[in-house]
Amino acid sequence: MKSFLAQLKITAGLLGLCLGLMACAPASMQANLANTSSGATVTQAAVSCSTKTDDLGLVYDEKKDGSSYSTLSFEQRVKGLVSATLDPSEIGSISGEKNFSRQYISMAGSFKFDNSGNLQVADTSVQLLINDSLVGTKDAQNVAIEPYSVGFSAATSGSIDRAAKTFKVIFQDSYGSITFQGTYDASMARGRVDYANTQAVSGSTPASGVLGAFYISTCALIQ
Repeated sequence: MKSFLAQLKITAGLLGLCLGLMACAPASMQANLANTSSGATVTQAAVSCSTKTDDLGLVYDEKKDGSSYSTLSFEQRVKGLVSATLDPSEIGSISGEKNFSRQYISMAGSFKFDNSGNLQVADTSVQLLINDSLVGTKDAQNVAIEPYSVGFSAATSGSIDRAAKTFKVIFQDSYGSITFQGTYDASMARGRVDYANTQAVSGSTPASGVLGAFYISTCALIQ
């Protein structure tokens, strides 16, 4: 997914939704936060959160909640996600922690809906930063490796049911799609992230499946 995964800057300079996840890839291959067609950078919409720290959420291994969406490990799923545009071997280990201590994926974004529950696709964005075990180490050029970014500056479709407090948002480009669906209350939005690649750099069958669970403050995500 190019805007989502493949917007890689081949010079130093993060889902492809980002969404700067160069966790395991060298800094010289950091992903661009640009939308494929427009070239617009992913920006965070105005939110009502009281502090900037509330703007960030996490995508994590749901097994840490005692649930299971997939038989694959979290690391395998992350490598599947990036495989549309990046050799999965460029990603280090990542355990999908449910906190910001180590090996996590941070999430930022804004899902904007009108009064009828329809998604305002042009005003909706998402960014993921993959912080794997290689982040902070040095590459072959002695440059510090930064998180790998996956992001979109616009969505494809989506809707919200404000009575049931459920939502679904889909981002898509020529490399595949990523879907966020879940529930929310006055404080938190929670759910799961699915992806479906349509390309693979290795020439193998494009990967698809559940990436993991997510949570983020409602004030940041739901507009």
